[in-house]
Amino acid sequence: MMRELLTKYLLAMITALIAFIEPTFNFLYAIVAVITIDCFSAYNLNRRIKKKYPNYATGKLESKKALKVIYTIGKVYGVILIIWFIEKNILKDLSFEITKYVAALFCFIELISVLENESSCNNAWWARALQKILMDKSKRHFNIDIDIDKLKKEQEEEDNKKYGGKNNENNK
Repeated sequence: MMRELLTKYLLAMITALIAFIEPTFNFLYAIVAVITIDCFSAYNLNRRIKKKYPNYATGKLESKKALKVIYTIGKVYGVILIIWFIEKNILKDLSFEITKYVAALFCFIELISVLENESSCNNAWWARALQKILMDKSKRHFNIDIDIDKLKKEQEEEDNKKYGGKNNENNK
């Protein structure tokens, strides 16, 4: 009898909590989507590094990085919940919704991370153009203890020999 009552009370509390935070679920969906896209782009970067520099990357998914992704989703959604709660209960008279702007800012930052991942260790024309304004994540993202600039220069020289292009020093 007591156990049934406790179970009903617990289910009622969980249902009430879900109903209370339901307006933030769209933010959660957006956060999960951009973080998932970022994870796939990081995985693709890892595969490109493995292909180009086999001794410096695994080219595989790692469980510790997947766990980090879950923590990141939880932290960001927690911040969104806190901002949403403050906005709805303390800053009621605002003419705009802060939560939307914070979620959009986070999504924007994650999408920049996707561009960094996709342009790193990539010889496509668009990737080289992006690398002029974005950072190369090859070294930082995968904790590669190598001089990435030296490897890039060596790869460039090798490509120039193969394809007859001009050397970097001649272009300056």
